[in-house]
Amino acid sequence: MARVTCSFCRLPFHLARVREGAEYYCCSGCALASRIPVQDGQLPVSPGLLVALAAGFGLFNQVLFGVLGAAVAAEGRPETGEKLVWVSVAIGAVVLLGFSGLLVLARTRRWSDGVVLLPALAAGVWASVAAARGTWLEATIALFVANLLLALWSSRGWFRRMWARRTQDRSSAAPND
Repeated sequence: MARVTCSFCRLPFHLARVREGAEYYCCSGCALASRIPVQDGQLPVSPGLLVALAAGFGLFNQVLFGVLGAAVAAEGRPETGEKLVWVSVAIGAVVLLGFSGLLVLARTRRWSDGVVLLPALAAGVWASVAAARGTWLEATIALFVANLLLALWSSRGWFRRMWARRTQDRSSAAPND
């Protein structure tokens, strides 16, 4: 196994095959983060940024409609509350499909991506079964957990880059003996 450095976060990892001049990413989070160009600390409008904003907006609205539906149902209006939670489930399903598509399109074929994608998709199946049984709140909670897992997994490239920079800053700031 050859040791290479991630093209985004600059952390080392191992690959079975290495081609000269190719860019390699240690995870799908780094591959996704590398597609959002940052120039002089400014984030320009780009397709990757729009996808991230849409995913965040979808995740927020999923939680909003789920909590609002549960609150309205607790007030004594269960039909209206169920409709709001149903909207939360629909938004959650769209966000789950979007995150899953991003992981598949990230072009990294690491086993760790599959380890996270499979439980997230299993939670999506669990949500589908819960929705078929009519337990909408259980379905929206399952979808929220799956989407939150995929959101954190997809953004880990930025976290890894921050960690690498912090480690590098600490090592360069250490006094030499």
